[in-house]
Amino acid sequence: MLAYTPNFPLSIIATIACTGVSAAYGWLLVRYRAWLLWSVLAGSLLETTGFIARTIAARSSNDGGAVHRVQFILLLIAPTLLSTTFLSMYARIVLCVSPEPQRTFRSRALWLPPKYTESFLVAFNILSLAVQTIGAVVFAGAGPTEKQRNENGRGIIQGGLVIQILCFALFAVFWVRFMVVAKRWKGDVGSRAEGRWRQLCAVVFGGLVIVQIRTIFRLFEFDDSRNYVSSHEWVFWVFDALPVLVACVGLFVFHPARYLPIEFLKIWVRSNSLSDAEREASGIIL
Repeated sequence: MLAYTPNFPLSIIATIACTGVSAAYGWLLVRYRAWLLWSVLAGSLLETTGFIARTIAARSSNDGGAVHRVQFILLLIAPTLLSTTFLSMYARIVLCVSPEPQRTFRSRALWLPPKYTESFLVAFNILSLAVQTIGAVVFAGAGPTEKQRNENGRGIIQGGLVIQILCFALFAVFWVRFMVVAKRWKGDVGSRAEGRWRQLCAVVFGGLVIVQIRTIFRLFEFDDSRNYVSSHEWVFWVFDALPVLVACVGLFVFHPARYLPIEFLKIWVRSNSLSDAEREASGIIL
């Protein structure tokens, strides 16, 4: 499964860190009723379980054992759930900031109306998650002599990772367009709110860039079964575990409850849930 024996002390440290992140997000959801963050909590719980399995695997001599398969699958798919949170946050920002006349196809200001943005991007990301999960199960279940199944699993995983990169590329196009047209709304977006939503937008974009660094690493890792990336553990810690932890901590520090009205922290928000006047009263727009 792995070309090396996992580092036991680092696995313990990662388990403790992920446990702390999971507890922090659990508190955040309850404290602010920020149900929007459900996917990052789910992802951090999967990461925690994955590192627990990795810790056990570090003391196991059976490379094909169940704990090796569990840690492999969970640590591969968990960060995709973090991406789901960032994409949802971006869609909520667009919906919250854009004036009512600009939320339709007729306005042509935004190439995709806010009411469809979240569904489209999240569905794209969930497709990536599903493909990666299928590939991981196929790859992890392949025996030492099942080379064809091994190759099939690797190819499916790479396909899922490519879908995730394409999802980010689409997000980046929408994000740039939104940031450009939002400058025309300065009369609608007050000076105090101007910095607030732009700061949150920067957090979202930065978080997704960090996750993509990890995605590109994984793409190279599965390019060949025994290349340098897949055979040296330090690469995993630097380009996978650390970026995911940084993104999770950054999102916790700049969590959306600090910027968005409570109406936009729900799991699902109707496009007409707040009028311009109500958004002004909430403080995001003056």
